[in-house]
Amino acid sequence: MMPEKYPTWLEGHVKEWTEKRLPTVTLCSSTGKELLEVWYCGDLLTVKGEPQSYIIDSDEAPGLVTARDPESGEEFVIFDDGRHGYGNMFCDEHDPSELEHRPLKRYGIPASKLVVELGYSVDYEDEKEDFEPDGADTVELINGERMPWEQVKRDGIDYIALYYVNEKGSKSGFWTQSWPEYGDSTLTICTTTGSCAIALTLKHISCMWIPGLRPERTYPFASPACWPTGLKM
Repeated sequence: MMPEKYPTWLEGHVKEWTEKRLPTVTLCSSTGKELLEVWYCGDLLTVKGEPQSYIIDSDEAPGLVTARDPESGEEFVIFDDGRHGYGNMFCDEHDPSELEHRPLKRYGIPASKLVVELGYSVDYEDEKEDFEPDGADTVELINGERMPWEQVKRDGIDYIALYYVNEKGSKSGFWTQSWPEYGDSTLTICTTTGSCAIALTLKHISCMWIPGLRPERTYPFASPACWPTGLKM
């Protein structure tokens, strides 16, 4: 059986895990509630022809996206672009003051089922020696802290996309299509060459978050022409 691989910061908030195209998790509160609000620190980008706006990082601070249970008020972090992922573990350093005060705004959808898609393009086992693990099997992060190797393999994502399921509740074609088919009319692939940003917009599941661009790794995705009409980076 395939091990369920997802970042440690999502522990206690994964209702369902699957892996077909990429590892994908359905989020929930600690009590198992799936209908969650989305709150964010960042800006909204309006894309011509798209029914919803996209959450992007602002110029003032790294982005932050959280989920909140409207019944209990419980809130948990989906992704912190100042702390999480491969880039923040090994490439980017942030002024701590940038991360202290990031007021959140609610994204304009009702409480919904949230689905997160994860990417691990780094072959950690093949590249393990490059990370120079010590005798305790920990590796040094860019901030000087050390992290257990097994946690590095889980937390070191280099792609993430957030989706909500709309009122129709349809996931038609999302879980069964293979990568080459993603250029057809059922969805738009939005990506940039040489970065880890990608967003997918399906007919019935709307992508609402494009993570910050990171040029330090290359990805076998499509050319910039695949961005939806009107999207400028």
